[in-house]
Amino acid sequence: MAEDAGNAMSKARWNIASTSTALVDTAEVLFARHGFEGVSLRSIYNAAGVSNKSAVSYHFGSKDDLVMAIWKQRLPELERRRKILFEEARAAGRLDDPVTLMTLLFQPFCDLTDSEGRHTYAGFFRHALRSPKVWSQRMAIMDPSETGGEVLARLERQLHVPRYELFLRLRLLSCAFCDLLVERDDDIVEGRPVKTDDDFLRDAIDMVVGGCSFQRKADVRP
Repeated sequence: MAEDAGNAMSKARWNIASTSTALVDTAEVLFARHGFEGVSLRSIYNAAGVSNKSAVSYHFGSKDDLVMAIWKQRLPELERRRKILFEEARAAGRLDDPVTLMTLLFQPFCDLTDSEGRHTYAGFFRHALRSPKVWSQRMAIMDPSETGGEVLARLERQLHVPRYELFLRLRLLSCAFCDLLVERDDDIVEGRPVKTDDDFLRDAIDMVVGGCSFQRKADVRP
């Protein structure tokens, strides 16, 4: 009897954990497609095929809870990937190259895909960048990661752009980068021609570097 009860409890915990994962993944997909205002908690439950909503209600009582869960799942994944790229760049002696540093920041968005190969996190992220509420939730979870902070400090020195201005430009250009990545996914699905992965990343990084390194001309007085 005790063993049966223990097995039942273990199965219940596994089911809740499995359902929670499905909800987070489904929420990311729907937020990526429709934005945050266009998705209800009920639509997330339905899309995830969750019938027993009370079983996971203590995990996700609101959309905000799901958004936080996405951040907590994805940010460490991005940091691990950036750290690997950072160490590779250090070993190659390329940490003084702005293109390499920007690649460290943005390539992980290209590397992170869902089971269908689509960049759903990039889609989620571009909406987050445009939502002050959602972006503030991200900043409340963690400051720029150790690797990200080191990259930003190096970019600030190399591009000779004040930190506030650099952050503003990066936020705007991150929107553009993720827009391009998601649009490329759509082009692939529709059978339209696209650049190779390497060419896409190279051209997109060149765009970001150019936008961040832009120097305003001094005012010319007659």
